Amino acid sequence: MTKDDIIRMLHEVGYPDYAKEADPRVVAFAHLVAAAEREKAAVVCESTCWTADIDEWIGMTKLEVSSRSMRECAAAIRSQL
Repeated sequence: MTKDDIIRMLHEVGYPDYAKEADPRVVAFAHLVAAAEREKAAVVCESTCWTADIDEWIGMTKLEVSSRSMRECAAAIRSQL
């Protein structure tokens, strides 16, 4: 998350313009929140188990297996929102 992203989001919630650049604690807080969210997403990915039948898995290419796994992980993260 860039500083511009943080400032844009602050603007979206009505944070006063004069305070955005003056308070580096806001940026530090936003980075802490983002780090916590990344960790939460990583935990979801680690606990997401693809339950495809072995016969289905054997017939798939490595690209298909990895793509499906990534899609299922993304869906699991989104379901946590």
